[in-house]
Amino acid sequence: MAQACLSVLRVQASRFNESLETFVSDLSSRWPGRGRLRVVGLFSASHGIARGAGLTCRALDYLGAPYVRIDASSLVHGPQEAHLLQGRAMGWIIQMNPPELAGIVRNGGARAMLGPRYGYWAWELPRAPDAWRPGEEHVNEIWAISAYTAEAFRSFSKPVRAMPHPIVTDDYDHVMPAPRRAPFTAIAFFDFNSSVARKNPLGAIRAFKQAFGEDTAVWLTIKTQNGHLFPDILAALRAESGGNIGIVDEVWPYDRVLSEIKAADVLVSLHRAEGFGLIMAEAMALGTPVIATAWSGNLDFMDATSALLIPFALVAVEDAQGFYQGQSWADPDIDQAAASLRRLRAEPGLGQDLARAAAQAVRTRLSPEVWFSHFPASLRRRILRSARRRGANP
Repeated sequence: MAQACLSVLRVQASRFNESLETFVSDLSSRWPGRGRLRVVGLFSASHGIARGAGLTCRALDYLGAPYVRIDASSLVHGPQEAHLLQGRAMGWIIQMNPPELAGIVRNGGARAMLGPRYGYWAWELPRAPDAWRPGEEHVNEIWAISAYTAEAFRSFSKPVRAMPHPIVTDDYDHVMPAPRRAPFTAIAFFDFNSSVARKNPLGAIRAFKQAFGEDTAVWLTIKTQNGHLFPDILAALRAESGGNIGIVDEVWPYDRVLSEIKAADVLVSLHRAEGFGLIMAEAMALGTPVIATAWSGNLDFMDATSALLIPFALVAVEDAQGFYQGQSWADPDIDQAAASLRRLRAEPGLGQDLARAAAQAVRTRLSPEVWFSHFPASLRRRILRSARRRGANP
């Protein structure tokens, strides 16, 4: 009888300990520590999410906000550096999407990321994937990269906050333009791993050919990367291009990316959907006019006064690569895009007016100060107190 009672007590004690551990873990994830703010990202990668994490750190530097930058690239696939995420902080800004986030939490160990967690997430279609819902358990709040993306997460259970990327416009003032290929040049960017159908470089090629034909006084660069993973699609794009269109499939240092944009008369983005549209925002900061589809995340920072916006029809998603399926996205009007290209070439003053308005729009809508004002009030207060203790002033 006594032995049976002891067994029952052991089971009850075990259950109590498990409940206590769960409670403490849950409390620790929410209770802020005295440690500095920590920014976790895949900084070693070459894609928009990594670039966004870099902009977060640059804005915090600009504001004088103390923080720790953590490159979690090694933790996505294994626990080699689990110690990077262990400890308590006033807050964790985790700049990666749920599939990668799950990996770093799993490999970071039981005591990873103690303190409030803010998942800085990017998505492109009107509704976020149901497969991402388990990622909510790892964050206290979702930070979406645009108002458009925030709506995609509204059906999730955690609070959602629109947090467009910050841009420090001073960083673009001294970018030197690359050599020009022709008197009038255009440029477009995409990554094969971001869906060719979504980025729609074929739309840019067709609009350019319709606008200028084989005119050798104009030039369009289609800059991409990872085309070697999809050789058939890359070959089809090359077949569509003409004598005044060059397709460059390679990885450029980001300073070259900015120099090539600075040199262009226009950046073309006839996208079908964008979570934010960072390359467009940076073109605007550089003073390069933008022709863009009038839909999705880019409308957070551009309007008809600061860019040439192209009308569209919503159509069912068709993505041969299979990255996206279901839902709808934009089909931009190629005739209007071609007309906008011709107009920019014919009216140099228009480009100058757009450049001025674009730079002002970025300063007004995407400044670090505006970005910081959107932080949760409790986190903002903790950062300000920490900055004052260190003699800074964000």
